[in-house]
Amino acid sequence: NTEKHLEDQLDVLTFAVINMDDFAVNRILDKYIDDFGFEKTMDLLINPFLEKLSTLWVTGTVKSVHESFISEILRQRTAVEIKNLKTSDPNMPKIMLYLSDAEKQELSMVFLQYILRSKGLNVTIAGFDLSIKDVLDAYQVLEPEFIYTIINQNLIDHNINTYINYLAKSFGESKFILSGFQVRTVSKDLPNNCINLNDLDSVIDYFTTVSKLDI
Repeated sequence: NTEKHLEDQLDVLTFAVINMDDFAVNRILDKYIDDFGFEKTMDLLINPFLEKLSTLWVTGTVKSVHESFISEILRQRTAVEIKNLKTSDPNMPKIMLYLSDAEKQELSMVFLQYILRSKGLNVTIAGFDLSIKDVLDAYQVLEPEFIYTIINQNLIDHNINTYINYLAKSFGESKFILSGFQVRTVSKDLPNNCINLNDLDSVIDYFTTVSKLDI
């Protein structure tokens, strides 16, 4: 059955990653992408695999080098898929994605960029490991209507409330969309132009909806 087949494929993919066999990993990805397309492959294979990887990380079966290995392959594959998408409509509301210092969610951001771009949205990744100054420099250049970030890790050199409040004020009328464990701890005290969304599906739904509205 389909569930058993997926379990088998996850086992094969896990074995390939543990052995750092990029040929085997890409062969599995190629088969799924040919059969289902890239977005469906993310849902059916990649996301369940990343969840399994997290469990194996806790048990010590996989190490950081394995995570880096598969993350780099998936980043490269996603970048290729993004290049194959049609150019975004520059008249659509502009969405800026970024990650702060020490935040390790690059793969989630690249996946999110692909999904939003595939829906025709005007989205740019400003960068990863950005300081507050970097974020504000990017904001001034891009002038986005929406800014999105994930904050799971403790911020370096900043209190979470101070960080969010300062950026939210600097963003003026733009909406500051946030996800992540650290954001949930202060979600009741967010400024008026901030919105806390708990997962990527909620983020995708939000941007898909607001981009259809006149702002």
